[in-house]
Amino acid sequence: MNKLFTAIFAAVLLCGVIISAGCISDTAGDNTGSSLTGSWAAADNPLVTLVFNTDGTYSGEAQVNLYNGTFAAKGSSLDMGEGVNRTKRAGPSDMVEAEDSYIQRLTLVSSYAVSGDTLTLSDTDGKVLLIFVRTSSAVNGDETAESLPYGTWQLEGRDKVTLTFSPDGKYSGSAPINSYGGSYSKGIPDKETQRTPLLLSNTFSTLMAGSPEDMDAEDAYYSALHSVASCSVTPADNGSPQRLELFDKDGVLLLSFTRAVETAPSTPATTAKRALPYGTWLLAEDPAVSLSFNPDGTYSGRAQVNSFSGTYLVYGPASKPFGESLEMSPAIRTKMTSADPTVNVEEKQFFDTLESANEYNLSADAAGILDLLELLDKYGSVLLTFVKEEET
Repeated sequence: MNKLFTAIFAAVLLCGVIISAGCISDTAGDNTGSSLTGSWAAADNPLVTLVFNTDGTYSGEAQVNLYNGTFAAKGSSLDMGEGVNRTKRAGPSDMVEAEDSYIQRLTLVSSYAVSGDTLTLSDTDGKVLLIFVRTSSAVNGDETAESLPYGTWQLEGRDKVTLTFSPDGKYSGSAPINSYGGSYSKGIPDKETQRTPLLLSNTFSTLMAGSPEDMDAEDAYYSALHSVASCSVTPADNGSPQRLELFDKDGVLLLSFTRAVETAPSTPATTAKRALPYGTWLLAEDPAVSLSFNPDGTYSGRAQVNSFSGTYLVYGPASKPFGESLEMSPAIRTKMTSADPTVNVEEKQFFDTLESANEYNLSADAAGILDLLELLDKYGSVLLTFVKEEET
């Protein structure tokens, strides 16, 4: 854990001790269900998240699995429902044990207190069970888009080295040789340094070889990424491009990027032809499965169990008889398995089908907005159908 998160945890732990000593009644009048709304990260592990929605549901990502349930808040009381639903991913035994402990504590929650950007969950005796820090202050109207590194960035001095952050907590990009990807978690911007805590994890990449110079450059780049602890985004000003800087735990600048120019289709997409499949698509038969095509030639997504990424090329127009030509590299995947063998079989079928894709077709609605993506084999048979993810 970096020093910044250690400091946050120490501060909120002290707050939790004060609350458990008898201060809940002093702040209970300020607690409303609406103060819970938004995204939170565990103070001792920012990769563990909890989101309270306005419809009375909650969801999040624990050490291994995704989870969800229902809640009811009244005053300082908080009922987390009758049970917690979890996916069935497998993981290292220590992470599974930590997750079981986390979920068990969630089921014991009886009250909550919100103080600024800190959420404390306690049991019926007032014992502090869990402490979170807010990761999205949008409900308070004080978070700006400039603090979020969403989109595609180019490494200064290396135009072909890119880094893309997606709102779904995934990142991907192109290194000097290979494509790579993983997960990220961010914290609350520090008011003094104006930097946002940022942790990159679960990094994976393709395994292609290159020249010794490029291999050394790529190793150095990955090493820098693994040391990232915070970031800052500088808005464009007076003709200067928007800038993303990544820092280590001591505040030392590791990497600098400028905003990549994202190429859009040259004409409004009123027909399938000549349109590119940029954006995030959801599998029609299972919306939990996603596929994103990025302008930098990389793709990424989430299958039934694992996350994946790779590179792609689009040929055309009309270089194939049935649709636009598409070449996708074999997907690089995380290595999780489900306790349900059926789910593992479904995922294998998905990846096998994805690797058979040779062409694609895009369809647009009456307003000319692309809303349907079909991946086809070389004979023109539809393999997979996706619908465009709605922008929020």
